[in-house]
Amino acid sequence: MKKIYVVLTQTYSGISRAIKLFTHDTYSHVSISFDKNCNEMYSFGRKYKYFPLYGVFKKEKIREGLFKNKKSLIAIYEVNVTDKQYDKIRKKINEIKRTNRGYNIIGLLLAEFKIKLNRNKYYCSEFV
Repeated sequence: MKKIYVVLTQTYSGISRAIKLFTHDTYSHVSISFDKNCNEMYSFGRKYKYFPLYGVFKKEKIREGLFKNKKSLIAIYEVNVTDKQYDKIRKKINEIKRTNRGYNIIGLLLAEFKIKLNRNKYYCSEFV
C-alpha cells in the first residue's frame, strides 16, 4: 500500500469566491500530492496569478502563489491506494504533462447544470 494526498483549498481569490458561490462548498480548488508535506502538488488551475481564465495543468506548491494567503483554508486527506493504483495515477499525470491541452473552462461552467463535456481537458475537481 502507498499513500496519496488530496488537498482541498480555499484561497479567497475572486474566482475561488465565485466557484464557492455556485458550489456552496467550503473549498474551491483540489490538488493531488504524493508527499505528506504537499511540497509538490498537481492540478489544473490558473497559469497566471492575476488572470484566472487561462488555466493549465501545473505543478503547485502549498507555500507558493495563491496558497500563501494566510487566510487560506487547507484540508489534506490521506488516501491509501494499492501499488497498482499509485502507478496508474502517476502514469496518468505523466501523460497529462506530455499532452496538456489546457483547462476545461467550458466544462467548469457546464458542471453547474450537470452537463459533462469530454474534451481531453479538465478542471481541478474533474481531474482529481
